[in-house]
Amino acid sequence: SGNFVSAGELLLEDAGTNFILNSNFPSSSGLNATTELSVSSVVTPDGQTSTVRSYTSTASTNHVRFGSTSGGTSGQSYSGSCWVRAVTGTVQVGIEVNDAGFTYATIGTEWQRISVTGSIANVYRFFDVTIQNGKTVYLWGAQLEANPYATSYIPTYGSSATRAADV
Repeated sequence: SGNFVSAGELLLEDAGTNFILNSNFPSSSGLNATTELSVSSVVTPDGQTSTVRSYTSTASTNHVRFGSTSGGTSGQSYSGSCWVRAVTGTVQVGIEVNDAGFTYATIGTEWQRISVTGSIANVYRFFDVTIQNGKTVYLWGAQLEANPYATSYIPTYGSSATRAADV
């Protein structure tokens, strides 16, 4: 079975489940040298004005974790993704899933979706975002799914949510 089929503007995807609760306003399940705040009246990637989370790095070793170190399946590929933007200027941001290694990007003040896929022999089900020391980012649309690729955003509101396969 294929991941997705695209024909011009048409995108057909397999089913997917987002395990992150309240994905449009995600609370981290673990912070390391990072400050988390709520910020209102921010235009989100879907064009709505909403409250988002801001994260400020307060040390050179830092991360924000979404998900858990349990509940996953050993050897399963998981993909983590989120929309992120710098509050001002640019910021170096890294993302990794289940301790499988970080991928880095330079983010400006426009929303950008970052994603990574990883698989290791444990039952973890989380992804981490690391932020350049002293910088602040907004984060929205957190998604973690048991897929070898990131699919389009699946919003959640208090519990995981599943999107049916497109047919």
